[in-house]
Amino acid sequence: MLLNALKKARCSSLIAVVLAMTIISCTDDDTVNKSPRSAAENNEQATLDSIFLYAKEIYFWNEALPEYDEFAPRNYSSSSGEELKNLESALFDITQYPINPETGYPYEYLGPGITSPKYSYIEENSSSSSQLGYLAANKLEGEEEGYGFALTAVGAEDIRMRYVTKGSPAYKKGIRRGDRLLAINGRNLSIKSQADIDFINGAFNTDSFTATITNADNETDDFNLSSSSFEISPIFKDTVIEATNTKIGYLAYYTFSSLTNSQEGLEAAFKKFASANVKDLIIDLRYNGGGYVTTATLLTNLIAPSRLNGKVMFVEHFNETMKNGQATILKNKIYKDGNGNKIPYNGRDLTYYDLDYSAAGNTTRFEKEGTLETVENVYFITTNGTASSSELVINSLKPYMNVTLIGTTSYGKPVGFFGIDIDKYTMYISNFRTLNSKGEGDYFQGFEPDFKSDDDVTHDFGDPKEQSISVAIDLATGNVPGFGRTSRESSFKPINIGKTPQFNGMIEKRINIKK
Repeated sequence: MLLNALKKARCSSLIAVVLAMTIISCTDDDTVNKSPRSAAENNEQATLDSIFLYAKEIYFWNEALPEYDEFAPRNYSSSSGEELKNLESALFDITQYPINPETGYPYEYLGPGITSPKYSYIEENSSSSSQLGYLAANKLEGEEEGYGFALTAVGAEDIRMRYVTKGSPAYKKGIRRGDRLLAINGRNLSIKSQADIDFINGAFNTDSFTATITNADNETDDFNLSSSSFEISPIFKDTVIEATNTKIGYLAYYTFSSLTNSQEGLEAAFKKFASANVKDLIIDLRYNGGGYVTTATLLTNLIAPSRLNGKVMFVEHFNETMKNGQATILKNKIYKDGNGNKIPYNGRDLTYYDLDYSAAGNTTRFEKEGTLETVENVYFITTNGTASSSELVINSLKPYMNVTLIGTTSYGKPVGFFGIDIDKYTMYISNFRTLNSKGEGDYFQGFEPDFKSDDDVTHDFGDPKEQSISVAIDLATGNVPGFGRTSRESSFKPINIGKTPQFNGMIEKRINIKK
């Protein structure tokens, strides 16, 4: 779960995200006292205890975990000085116990030799290099830092802008997706060697550089670019595409940021679609790793017709321990609102134990937003970067609307998590999964596309010539698109380069109290 801000103080309180809890491994904290062993010898051991003990109660697959003595969390402690690595190692091993019967591998298995879980992670709160923490605390609130663009090489000497964040200095200078980056500080670029790649990556770690870029009109110019903080628009592009005998609404959406950051832009886009009476929508989520469930719900309600009002959109399911009120570790954990204030409840402060974790109490139903009522077909563009809240929107609409997926297989993350502060760290471990109205939600391996298509980074968002968009237009106009489309004639495998971390998460901000 996302924290709106991360406290550096060792025993800090929760920073205002519903279903994110502060669990501090201090000497008087009940997490350590729950340990069946003697008191921990140091903070690292206490933190390892806490990681395991909280997982035993609130991890979604907690029933698959061994008992404390068998797992022996303190055995992960060492004097190497690499405490975070030790914690990550323990968390990884915890997440490898639950096995997906459909694959025979752990639900959180990423691949051979990879020692990071697919969903869960732990970070040091005070670390300025913690990219997931930075993204969690800033990006989803509408702020970003850096150069504001990402790169993909589609040839040894052909490096393109994969995307340019709207609102970034690069975007304001007219740089767009599909533009070709020729040189940095006068050095012509290629990826023929590791040294070439290291040079490009290194440029992103500097405060500024000069980029030589050729745009879609074959115009070449030098741009003096600086790394900075900036306010983003989460919408890459929205437009109405004029196709044969039809109008198609197109939305390229970057991240499910807070409603404060996303709502105005989304509502304006769908007002435009409603005015054009579009019957087909292309929702481009190729780089959208998720974000706030409240914003995903808004987008779903903007797409869906009012005839679905009152019907189930999705249900969040927690583990049986939490459903049955047996996660007693939450009793002393105070819940605070978005401003860090305690909430009075029955003459005392509201705690996380007071929240309702039942399926009935966590069912979201359709409630139409906007005036768009004419949509007959929804085409989602997906890649491996499409995750969490993006997949939630797709899964929620599938039972009710004609949904078609175009692109490549999505990430596969039907689970969300709580943020748990332990000493100077925050652990994000899978805590709930979502199912649609048909009880469907087993897309742990991702959604397979109905029509495969490359991520064609040589064309901008909304360009009808871009491969995935072209497939959608063909379908909307009654043409049969070719299978296995490719934007490249060569066998060169595209390579993403540069400093482009992505947040993958499904973040719940709403509060439901037990009745």
